[in-house]
Amino acid sequence: MITIERTNCCGFKEIDNLCDGTAEQNLKETCEQFFNDDNDAAFLFFTGVSKEGYGQKFKKLILKEKLGEITETKAKRNPNSGNKIKAWIWAVNKTKFKQYAKRNKITIDEY
Repeated sequence: MITIERTNCCGFKEIDNLCDGTAEQNLKETCEQFFNDDNDAAFLFFTGVSKEGYGQKFKKLILKEKLGEITETKAKRNPNSGNKIKAWIWAVNKTKFKQYAKRNKITIDEY
């Protein structure tokens, strides 16, 4: 299950545990948490290995659904794991994300 984690900036939060589910499952969980658990933010970011993995699949789904713009970093070696990783910053389009929730029958708080 994904989680949305707070950072020191209230407008910038991290999506964590993307490796635990499919892109579709993770996007639905992100939507539910974003609107229902006080996780509203201008930007969400997520990380993953640079090869075609869960991060790339999540990014592609967000863009396919037209849920906002994504900025992708170049791959850098993670000194902790040795893997090459990337980070993605998602500028959430809240209007489209609410429409996505409705299409997918995700109950959200309206604010």
